[in-house]
Amino acid sequence: MTVFFILFCICVFLSCVQVGLHVRAIRGGRASLKADHVWLRVRHTLAAALGQHKVRERWWGYAHVIIVYAFIVFLFATVELLIQSVVPTFDIGDVVGLKAAGIAHLIQTYFAYMTLVAVVILGVRRLVRRHTLRSTWEAWVILGLIALIMLTHLGVMVAVLSNGGEGAWFGRYMPIEAYFARDLSSYALPDGTVVFAPGVDHRAYLLYMLCAALHIVCVSVFLVLIPRGKHLHILFAFANLFFEHRVYDDAGNPIDGAEPVDMAAFEASLEEAAEKDLPEEEWPALGASRVCELPSRMLLNSFSCTQCQRCTDACPMVAAKLEGCEGPMATEIRLRAMCARADAKLLEDAPLTAERELWACTQCGACERACAVGNKHTPRIIELRRALQYREMHPKKLNEIFRHIERAGNPWGYAKADRNVWQSCLSDALPEDAQLPKQTQKIFVFAGCMGAYDRASRRTLQDMVMFLRRNGYEVCASEREICCGEVLQAVGNEAGFDACKKANMAEFGKHPHDLILTICPHCAQVLRERYGSEKEPLCAMHFLEFMAELWRTGRLRMRDAVNSGHYVAHVPCGLGKKSYWAREVVSLVRALGVDVPEDVSQAHCCGGGGGQYFLETGRDIARMRAKELDSFGKAEVATACPFCAQMISSEFGVMGRKHVETVDLVALLVEHAEII
Repeated sequence: MTVFFILFCICVFLSCVQVGLHVRAIRGGRASLKADHVWLRVRHTLAAALGQHKVRERWWGYAHVIIVYAFIVFLFATVELLIQSVVPTFDIGDVVGLKAAGIAHLIQTYFAYMTLVAVVILGVRRLVRRHTLRSTWEAWVILGLIALIMLTHLGVMVAVLSNGGEGAWFGRYMPIEAYFARDLSSYALPDGTVVFAPGVDHRAYLLYMLCAALHIVCVSVFLVLIPRGKHLHILFAFANLFFEHRVYDDAGNPIDGAEPVDMAAFEASLEEAAEKDLPEEEWPALGASRVCELPSRMLLNSFSCTQCQRCTDACPMVAAKLEGCEGPMATEIRLRAMCARADAKLLEDAPLTAERELWACTQCGACERACAVGNKHTPRIIELRRALQYREMHPKKLNEIFRHIERAGNPWGYAKADRNVWQSCLSDALPEDAQLPKQTQKIFVFAGCMGAYDRASRRTLQDMVMFLRRNGYEVCASEREICCGEVLQAVGNEAGFDACKKANMAEFGKHPHDLILTICPHCAQVLRERYGSEKEPLCAMHFLEFMAELWRTGRLRMRDAVNSGHYVAHVPCGLGKKSYWAREVVSLVRALGVDVPEDVSQAHCCGGGGGQYFLETGRDIARMRAKELDSFGKAEVATACPFCAQMISSEFGVMGRKHVETVDLVALLVEHAEII
């Protein structure tokens, strides 16, 4: 048996060498791994890794959960066999007691049977979905090794029960092993232990030796395969979950999104390069055009990918069958292969992401919501877009939007003077019978471009302001507000976004406030994640998030509910997939009487995010979503995003379903709810 222990040690060494190479590749990226709020990160890691809540969303996910826990359970059984391979007289019962050892054997045996069933389920699933599910020889080998490890443990248990001894009391709880053990004669050592003496020519001893040796061999082969295939996530997933969120604010809320760019430092580096007269290829640039320019967190993502295809299944580009769109998993696989060369180019020759897919991404967050190991795909898309935009390789249609925002402060080039038309409601007289409970919060209303210029959204915005004023809130706004820049950062124009951010931050500073409210999820998200500092981000919320928090704390009630058979909700991605208050928002919408028939974290987007509203490349996705909503048979679609409303309503018109209208959830809420 000693030779098998040596084999195991060699395999551990080879595995460590390969893992070390992967770690070096990850560290070759741009430094981005932050370990702030360690306890929050540890708690999140343990909850995600041990709870496996995303994996359990589908029935066959429980098979994965069983195998995950089997790894933990059989870690102890493997250690025991390894010790016995060099110290034959070792008995775990002498260390922890015979009863504790017997209980451990029982747990391991029951887990072995459950794991064998799980292996069969996953194997059958791979066969049934062989045309749509990416399957490799390595996956089948791993399943086979897991099954063999379980079978060898059962063989060891048969040998132990056949040998008898005072430690075999648990045999009555293992009827199958006890049945096979009856055919093997027992052999008891003089000292009464249950470990077989070397050199004894006995069937039980031979069975034990064969199963123990095969168990160690299987584990050794498993260790060699892990760093070379998809199962590398077994080693890297914990680190990936620990660093999943880019940073936490002081309140303990995670802040995600792409790594922010310090434009002042970047401009200083450009000046330095000009002074040194560096060649063009050595000048600093925005975004990532080579592997080494990607944040190390993204490289860690590629090594942690389980290749389960959950992200691709959730991707609206794939669901809408957009040409040339393979989905996020294919990109992760290519990136991992590219990590072998730090200078590998991401945009040329064989690009990391096809151009069509890169510019069609709606950044809805469905892939990130689906990933069980915490991979973030949207930041990678933005990094690549930054690189293309900085090199002026972006779609030319964006140039017009850039000019409009720079000159007029909005993407359409509308007159600046018209932006403040909605603000008449700030001074409108309140009804004489209005009750004005004094509220402690002073609210700054950020209209957003849609709220300021779109007529329907403007009415909704004014209704929201009047609702707040009627309920005693002090409301203020800026007359010099411009676009929040969300579309600019989504398409990679960091310079333009930085200009919008500075202008708006200056206005925020002129108007003391406790909270920023908006009716646009895009504005709320970018204000929360990209404005302010990482440690002290702006306190910005969508109005539905604000009301959902009041609903959760019992400070909001419904005067009456809408007709539940009349409305179906399309919850925007910014409120259903990316919001801290997603559950509360859904609870509030249902309390309002609006039907929410889907799991909003998995529902498809409208196709307008990530700049697609302006690029007009998300129409196929919008049509798919409109058909899904139409299938519920409701007269009106209630949403809480001006972009969603326009994308969906326009597709209803194309489909000839003009009688199906869209309504804003904010307007419904201010009509039927009241603050107490």
